[in-house]
Amino acid sequence: MTALLLSLLACTDANTDDSTDDTADSQVDDDTGEEFNACEPSDQSVDQTGIYGLATDTDGGAIECMRAQFCTDVCVNGSSNGSGEFSVIPSAGGMGAFAVIPITDTYADYFTVGVPLEYSDADLEIDVSLPQMGTKVTIPDVAEPLALADNFTLTLGKDNFKGDFSTLNNDEAAVVRVGASAAPPHAPLPGTLVEMYHLAPWHGHAEGAEGIPVEIFVPNATEDYALYEFTYDAEGLVYEWTLVETTVSEQLISGSIHYLTTLAVVNTAVD
Repeated sequence: MTALLLSLLACTDANTDDSTDDTADSQVDDDTGEEFNACEPSDQSVDQTGIYGLATDTDGGAIECMRAQFCTDVCVNGSSNGSGEFSVIPSAGGMGAFAVIPITDTYADYFTVGVPLEYSDADLEIDVSLPQMGTKVTIPDVAEPLALADNFTLTLGKDNFKGDFSTLNNDEAAVVRVGASAAPPHAPLPGTLVEMYHLAPWHGHAEGAEGIPVEIFVPNATEDYALYEFTYDAEGLVYEWTLVETTVSEQLISGSIHYLTTLAVVNTAVD
């Protein structure tokens, strides 16, 4: 299933720890041969240990079937229940990749929320809101400017973009803006977070060193505004915010990104 593959975030089966309680994402109806959604019942207990919390949609409704995950040298998947409660116990502390990933067709139009996050041995409570995609734009064969939102344009095509893990769900692009107050907990950024953007297809990346051009209109943006992308080094197992080289003109931030993950706009002049 596509969502299973997407959940591996720069890790392979060989270094993925599935030792935590986890449930099948779907089952096959013997009569029709079609898959239907299945997840653990809402009354299943989820330990409040490791990285734990509640996953909801933006209206506060529970995301019933999703995967919480934390990757360092391995990717550990956590358990969840039908009330949106989740818990994932990292195999080690330090900087890693934290993600909450919808894993059934019911929530196929919700963004994966992923950020670099530093974890110590202490339990860490995180509540995550998963936005719905809304407008999706078909990725053309040759890169062209795609207005994914009123204030966000990505020059994207199958010639400058590679979707990861599966050929499914890599044909349409989408973006959602998240205000600073609604952004998930994440590794520190220099300055003050102005806004965050979640991108889809999750975890795709640029073909070629030139990257994927992006233009974001941000009210009141000046040269003190910086753009960071959530990047990963699959070989070095490094997960971090990486500064994107940008120009700012008339409140328009322009640059090129290398991963379709999460972007952060930061005002570096304000601590």
